[in-house]
Amino acid sequence: MAAHLMSYPWEEVPRVKSPTDGTAAALSLPLNALGTNWRGHLPTLGRQLQAATDTARRVELLLEAGAIYRNCLNDWDRAAETFETVLVLDPANVAAFEALESIYRLGWETDKLAPLLIDRATHVRDEAEQAKLLLRVAEMYLQVGEAQRAAITLETAHQINPRDDCIAARLARLKAPSEPYVATDPLEQLDAEMERTDQAARRVRTLESMAAIHHHRGQLDKMAELLEKVLALDSRRLPCHRRLERYYRQGGEYKRLARVLKRHGAVAPPEERAAVHEQLAQVYTGPLSDPERGRKAYRTVLSLQSDHCEALRAMVELSSERGKWRGAARALEALAGRDDSPGPKAELLYRLAVIQLDKLRNSKAAEEALMRALEAAPNHSGSLERL
Repeated sequence: MAAHLMSYPWEEVPRVKSPTDGTAAALSLPLNALGTNWRGHLPTLGRQLQAATDTARRVELLLEAGAIYRNCLNDWDRAAETFETVLVLDPANVAAFEALESIYRLGWETDKLAPLLIDRATHVRDEAEQAKLLLRVAEMYLQVGEAQRAAITLETAHQINPRDDCIAARLARLKAPSEPYVATDPLEQLDAEMERTDQAARRVRTLESMAAIHHHRGQLDKMAELLEKVLALDSRRLPCHRRLERYYRQGGEYKRLARVLKRHGAVAPPEERAAVHEQLAQVYTGPLSDPERGRKAYRTVLSLQSDHCEALRAMVELSSERGKWRGAARALEALAGRDDSPGPKAELLYRLAVIQLDKLRNSKAAEEALMRALEAAPNHSGSLERL
């Protein structure tokens, strides 16, 4: 459940009775409709979600939140959790299915992806489409060396649509007595393929396939080793960055995580770059206890997205801790310019005034900040006292 958005008695929510047509527009909305303060928009969505009484509206809000987590904040774990909540409310939601399939596939989460595709097949009315979904499940099992599961799945697909020549051919190959399927270790086949090719693109694909098998078998150290080799050949493989980031974060290997995030930030698409550098800054200021590098990373975030509220707040604190008062004042000024709530805006301006007067010895700028604080909140006690 999307507990990070709100605490809500989901078991009391009725499911949507008719399938909804989840659209790409729902998942791309945050990229073109909310400005750039994605993280700041999430609490608003949470409040709207709590107030919503219509299930379809809740689904719409959750799809929007999931898209923000996935497309804008590079937080695929929370995106998955949010889209999973959509399927609790609306088990046939196409947009949530497609988003989760992408996330699970990129994360090599076979144990989640196979049940998802099988469940999706139960909500598809067209028998040919049902069979194709099961064919994809069977192919996925074959890729990780689970021939028996693949055969069972293909049998089911063939029963649903015996006219599909591709399914029939795959099944015949597995069952043919003259050409029995030999369940060889797929890693041995891929090792042999690596020996035969010196083409970088082919080696990258082979290494990724080997890493996927090690991930499926729980051999995560070997998976990480192979993913590092992939990125050494092609640093633009974004899914590999995300897989390594998850692995290093879960294992507490923060120096390696910082290194991967730094490389990821250099090649990420423009809409993701600020979020990746924010994560890098959080690693530096948190577990690595390196505030100076954290400050530099936050400066990179602000160079990409000048109104990034989380980065501005962090810059206020980091600059204040290191006595960089002009930097703290600039960040407070920017935050105050974005906050329309009277109380919080007045607090920001009051804090700016204190820095201007006590640290920068600029009484005129301090007085201007106090006057603006009182314009926002006429009864702000701190500002009244300072004036």
